Amino acid sequence: MNQSAQSDSYSISHPNSIAKIRTLIEGFDDISHGGLPVGRTTLVSGTSGTGKTLMVVQFLYLGIIHFEESGVF
Repeated sequence: MNQSAQSDSYSISHPNSIAKIRTLIEGFDDISHGGLPVGRTTLVSGTSGTGKTLMVVQFLYLGIIHFEESGVF
């Protein structure tokens, strides 16, 4: 993981947009324009073997390690 991605703030908000929470997953925050929407449920879907479980576990792990956030899987 890129060390420069770490920061004291874990959410990003742009004018006239939805507040986002960074996932710290390399590349995902770029293609999702800042991460996942704050305070909303997000469905991660795909066919078998596409990395859904890996992505979610990595998101939870990084949230615990870097932001002391708990998560539910």
